[in-house]
Amino acid sequence: MSIVYHYRHSPRQTPGLSRNVIPTRVLIVSADTYRAQQWRAKLQLRRFAVTLVHPDRSVCSLVAGDSFEVIVLDLAGSSEAGLSLCRQFRAAGVRVPVLMLHPQGGHRDLLDAFEAGTDAYMCGQFEDAELLSRVGALSRRRTVDAIGDSRPQATAPPVSH
Repeated sequence: MSIVYHYRHSPRQTPGLSRNVIPTRVLIVSADTYRAQQWRAKLQLRRFAVTLVHPDRSVCSLVAGDSFEVIVLDLAGSSEAGLSLCRQFRAAGVRVPVLMLHPQGGHRDLLDAFEAGTDAYMCGQFEDAELLSRVGALSRRRTVDAIGDSRPQATAPPVSH
């Protein structure tokens, strides 16, 4: 948690940009420490602030403070535990976008993931660029949700009786 606080209150200057940029805060929940550390290294190169957590820890209390823009749930250890965790987030009112990763997921796993409340799903072998792209897209979506969408909203025509 101290890493997130550090980044949030002391933004770094991004090369090529004339303004300070606060890194997107990403939480990776994974039982596979090796894979999680690889993803963290790749995301940090792209200036994401990453926190790693094992699924056995009290993840819901960590997420409840709404201190992350994206949650990455790795289902490699136990897909049921990951699905249960996602359901807990949604039941607690957590609106942070969730990206689920499954090493060998099939069609049924995909459906279960979306029923549990995930926002994005990746399975099998995927390139680092795809993971970075998905996390970036989810963080942009989260930013738009947080500040409100300025586009005109469609409204239903008045009902005449």
